[in-house]
Amino acid sequence: MSKAKVIITTGSVESSLSFVTESASQGFQVYSFPMIQIVSAEESACKKEIYSQLFLYDWILFTSRNGVNYFFEELYNLTQTYDIPASCKLACVGKKTANVLHNYSKTADYISPHNNALNFAQELNSLFFESQEDDICILFPTGNLTDNTIAQNMSSHVSVEKIVVYNTIIPQTYNSGIFDLIVSDTYDYIVFTSPSCVSHFVQLFADTLSLNTLRTISIGQSTSRRLEDHAIPHIQAQEYTMDGILALLKSL
Repeated sequence: MSKAKVIITTGSVESSLSFVTESASQGFQVYSFPMIQIVSAEESACKKEIYSQLFLYDWILFTSRNGVNYFFEELYNLTQTYDIPASCKLACVGKKTANVLHNYSKTADYISPHNNALNFAQELNSLFFESQEDDICILFPTGNLTDNTIAQNMSSHVSVEKIVVYNTIIPQTYNSGIFDLIVSDTYDYIVFTSPSCVSHFVQLFADTLSLNTLRTISIGQSTSRRLEDHAIPHIQAQEYTMDGILALLKSL
């Protein structure tokens, strides 16, 4: 009987739970070594005004489950309701993000089959063109490290207002046992699910490891680019999801 592959995932505790459970059921030995922590962003008078005027927005965009959860929790804290105007349509990246809307009795009006911001922006442009919508206002609740890919790739008649509803920070503590697994090279693959996971990992290990000897798996293009910035070898999943990572691991 072959020895189970040792996999270390660096996503947040919340985002790694289902992956750890599913991959363990597939025979992998999986350890969670979070390199990011998700915390709520500070509330502000500006955001309170936005939440009180949601009727001004035609669409609300979500690119992650964190975006959905922290938006609705902040909305409730500021307005004492999860309700949004009926005129606000909801668009999500991926079915897993869309499914979180059900927790707030909401349903996505559009779900992107892809899992990256550029494709999402292109799809929305096509959607708006086909529906002949003009002067569209979009609200984009997201995290502090999200770039401006969506806004930069929208048509000129579409305005995007990004609000930060959660912050991605580096954890203050880590598991020393898993740290030792990495340093002693007693693992098969380290999984990275975001550029910030890579950056925080490098901060922790740059003076301890030769980064170019690591064996890593990347969830998608932006994460791969960050790994390449640090000359870290990687294999990229074909499908930019945790299911895609699991499928890749099973093929190795």
